[in-house]
Amino acid sequence: MRIARALLAAGHAVLVSQATEIALPCPVHPSLRLRRGRMDKTEFVKLIRSESIEALIDASHPFAVELHATLAQASHECGIPRLRYERPAPELPSDAQEVPDHEEAARRALVPGAVVALTTGSRTLELYSRLATERGATLWARIADSQESRTCAARAGIPPERLLWARGPFSVEDTCTFLRQSGASVLVAKDSGHEGGILERIEACRRTGVKAMVVSRPPLDPNGFSSAQAILAALERMSLRSGNAKGQIRA
Repeated sequence: MRIARALLAAGHAVLVSQATEIALPCPVHPSLRLRRGRMDKTEFVKLIRSESIEALIDASHPFAVELHATLAQASHECGIPRLRYERPAPELPSDAQEVPDHEEAARRALVPGAVVALTTGSRTLELYSRLATERGATLWARIADSQESRTCAARAGIPPERLLWARGPFSVEDTCTFLRQSGASVLVAKDSGHEGGILERIEACRRTGVKAMVVSRPPLDPNGFSSAQAILAALERMSLRSGNAKGQIRA
């Protein structure tokens, strides 16, 4: 919600569209409204037009590749600018093993007899669970609690005792506790930047002697913005000044 707060402070009216049903910290402000639930391109176009949105700020997760494309299509169809916020990507420590995608992470981590702690979200559970079963590895997962997450976990067939339902941000000690509880030899995480707590997870692995395996983030948008100040400056250049502009943030 950092971008929303900055826009509100600058005098903009903001509609935050949140995909997840999980309640995220949201400022209380007369110029801010919040909606929840996933939408396709047609629904985004309808929302943009019905709410007279003048700019779309794509602040969604770095790994939400399909959503980025959907938002780009919707903004183009409506003839409004789309500004992509890219979370700053920290340089990862040398002892973290980077892999290009989840398929490669699963292949390397889930060797026979391994105990793997998964912190990559609910949508990849089936991929990892299937390979864990095939190879005789043990899989634990830490997941934010939602109906969608519980549906994914049920489909993956991971035993309830190996599921930790919790929502971040997680401290180093939080992850140390999870790793000790699971007895993991490998932790798999996504490189979701400082805001996603990747450095804290790697540090927890270092303290507990667990291997850190990190799925590399998709390529950065070359036209993206890395700060709220840069987004505000871009809106100013577009003549979308405070008191006049209404923007939508996709969180």
